[in-house]
Amino acid sequence: MQYSFFTFVSHFAVHQSVFLTVLLSAPLSLSSLSWVVS
Repeated sequence: MQYSFFTFVSHFAVHQSVFLTVLLSAPLSLSSLSWVVS
């Protein structure tokens, strides 16, 4: 029970960090893409 709980927490932290990274990099990539197009 305790092991599965820590596994769930670690997986949740990894997914959250990946989600935050994508969320932060999306506007940067979009702005750089618009800068290249213009």
